Amino acid sequence: MLSLNPSNLKALWNKGNVLFDLNRYEDAIKSYDQFLIEIPNFLEILEKKAEAMINLNKPQEAIECYKDFIENKTDAQKLDWFDKILKIDKNNVWALMKKH
Repeated sequence: MLSLNPSNLKALWNKGNVLFDLNRYEDAIKSYDQFLIEIPNFLEILEKKAEAMINLNKPQEAIECYKDFIENKTDAQKLDWFDKILKIDKNNVWALMKKH
């Protein structure tokens, strides 16, 4: 299916999730990145990409995923995302400053 239509977003999402479930996080991230080219800042994909980064012990990259999403949200929507960043890095200056 992907070889016939690589821009098929549902297929990219499913592929990424299957790879994630198989602990193939690098490959899952590649699939998620392909999806994000078409629809940047898509919540569920950014969350899964951040989780994959955390599983690869790449907390700063996970934080960047959250930052990308936060930049386009209202103040009320941002609070939960600042908390997600602070769970990864409780001293993250950017999240601490933006949250208050």
